[in-house]
Amino acid sequence: MNSTATAESVTPPAIPTRWQRLQPGAPVGLAASACIRVRSRYSRCSACGDDCPTGALAVEEQGPRLGNGCIGCGRCTAVCPTGALAVDGFARSLGIPPGSGAIAVECWRVRDAEVTPQALRVPCLGGLSVSQLLALVHFAGGRPIQLIERGGCAHCPAAPDGGCPVGLALAESDALLRAIGIEEERRPQLIRLPPSGRRGLLREIPAALNRRVLTRRGFLERLTRHSAALANDLLEVVPSDAEAGAADAVEAGARLREPARPIERERRLALLATLARARGNALPASLFTQVTIDAKRCNGHAVCAATCPVGALQRSDERDTTTGESTLAIDFDPRRCIACGGCEGACPSGALTLSPHAIDAATAGLPRRLVAHHHRPCFECGREFALTQNTSVGEERCPACRKSHALAAELFTGLFR
Repeated sequence: MNSTATAESVTPPAIPTRWQRLQPGAPVGLAASACIRVRSRYSRCSACGDDCPTGALAVEEQGPRLGNGCIGCGRCTAVCPTGALAVDGFARSLGIPPGSGAIAVECWRVRDAEVTPQALRVPCLGGLSVSQLLALVHFAGGRPIQLIERGGCAHCPAAPDGGCPVGLALAESDALLRAIGIEEERRPQLIRLPPSGRRGLLREIPAALNRRVLTRRGFLERLTRHSAALANDLLEVVPSDAEAGAADAVEAGARLREPARPIERERRLALLATLARARGNALPASLFTQVTIDAKRCNGHAVCAATCPVGALQRSDERDTTTGESTLAIDFDPRRCIACGGCEGACPSGALTLSPHAIDAATAGLPRRLVAHHHRPCFECGREFALTQNTSVGEERCPACRKSHALAAELFTGLFR
């Protein structure tokens, strides 16, 4: 197995090219065009703020806002579904050190002289995402993966509850790997060791061990040259709007018109599919969200598709060349859905329902059509409207024109009472 392989060889998502620091000198950067809370007012996503251990990161209507107290632990990046956040010291892919022994991962608070030889280093274990843990399994070639905790979490601000902050991601990755038949010895394990040395661990997460800003290309080149590269290089974090330039502003506007890519989800599915296929297993249905639309209540507005930040719901307009009849349909791709709930909240007729897990394992991950309505042009305004199950037979006016007529009739009646 090639020891220099990275998870990028499994799936090459279009990672946002630029992040802007949320505060001057802060370790956290945001790619606003990838943030689903910025993109959609219907989104209820607040994962990054909910997971911030110090409360420094809050999610408002305009998106994430960083206050005082950020410690650079990276927990916000680990839970972001679209890769909109970047934190100093975390790379999206971790290099696999050469050898045949266990692969150790340790945090920056461990002093250099006491770190396990050839260990991968990250600012905090809590900044490891589920997809990064899955990638370690995929590229480890059967070698054990040990997340080393040396007793410092009990007194670390990144773990206010005293437990190791990688716990939730570790439990989720363990459940997914177990569901596709990965043996326990191949699944990442949390290894608790006593602090070594007289001085113990550093009191807090230090500033970047190697504080250099690398381009994405430069990072990958360095990772290739050094198979045991530490995961303490930066993805590019741009400190100010001015440096982005007018061309980038135009590019950002174009990206906002396109769906954001659910990068974390894409990586999970690709890695799990590869691991499962090697064992002749299928992906579990629990990985996929179920979305249903009640055709009797749906008015064909397609608001759900228009507000879906990741393009899991798509509007499809089709016309029969023989009859000239047009059809509006809503298609759903469960592989892209991140269960943000925006579609459910945006549906004006309450016709759409989102369930956290699919029921039918055989079809859970397959794209499908949720609803379809024939169209006809409105007799008055000329705009096409959907002929739903609520549309009267022979109706020739669109809902907007019908509403206007009803309002006019009500006002007329009121004048002569």
